[in-house]
Amino acid sequence: MSNAVLILFRMPSLCVEFIFIYDMGVKKMVDTKLCDWLMDKADAPVRYRVARELLKDEKTAKEIEGELLENPVVIQWLNNLKPHTPPQHWSMEHGSFDFCLENALLKIVQLGLHGGLPQVTDALEYYIGKMKNIGSMDFFNDKSKNTGVFYRKREMFCAILTANFLSLAGIKDEITLQYMLGSLDEMYNFTQKKIYDIYLSEEARRRLTKVPKVWKNSDYFIKPDLVREHGFSYPLLYDIMGLHTLYDLKNPEVDRKINEVISYVSKDEFHSKIADGYGL
Repeated sequence: MSNAVLILFRMPSLCVEFIFIYDMGVKKMVDTKLCDWLMDKADAPVRYRVARELLKDEKTAKEIEGELLENPVVIQWLNNLKPHTPPQHWSMEHGSFDFCLENALLKIVQLGLHGGLPQVTDALEYYIGKMKNIGSMDFFNDKSKNTGVFYRKREMFCAILTANFLSLAGIKDEITLQYMLGSLDEMYNFTQKKIYDIYLSEEARRRLTKVPKVWKNSDYFIKPDLVREHGFSYPLLYDIMGLHTLYDLKNPEVDRKINEVISYVSKDEFHSKIADGYGL
């Protein structure tokens, strides 16, 4: 029996749908008839992805590349991806604007673009530079003034978010790898505790002070004690997007830890207790 795990997530506001297959050693089969149909009928982004990712036909992908980069939607999202000078917002990595990294990069990856294209590396230069100067990135800890949390994934939330996205786009360097492996270790340690009861009760939420009503009235308010103890070691959507790229290391210990994290989010208990829309 196959032990492949398929994870799908949607971002409706951006009309984005991603499917990740964590095959855990299972050989993937490609339906060549379906690929032929797509190559004949689809527009440039789909044909480019089919040629490059499924058929592994770099020659054909290269021939489609010019058409891909002239596609109006591709042009629009490449423009969104590259920050202005000065940047449009203090939080360019994490936010709901189309120009935020977490939105624009997801869209360009969906459209088939990757770090092997100079247009992509040019658009990402701002973020690659910030990864080399982490102190300029981690607004979250500074803004929260929560000095009680020193866990790497909490303290370096924005760096880890960025590392996952850069890795998803095929940007590989030692700094990105460092943060992804550090994050994996923390997630692995957390998931080994099998904690699924992460939300405050209604009674406990009523006792909260100095908390915005929109959060206080939410059924899905994560227990502050859990955050203080574990930081953001809980697997988030960003982690699932980036984790599969670490399989490329072909390191059995890394693979084992990834598989444990995926197993945690694949359990019925996870889906019965964890709210849709938070984290995954």
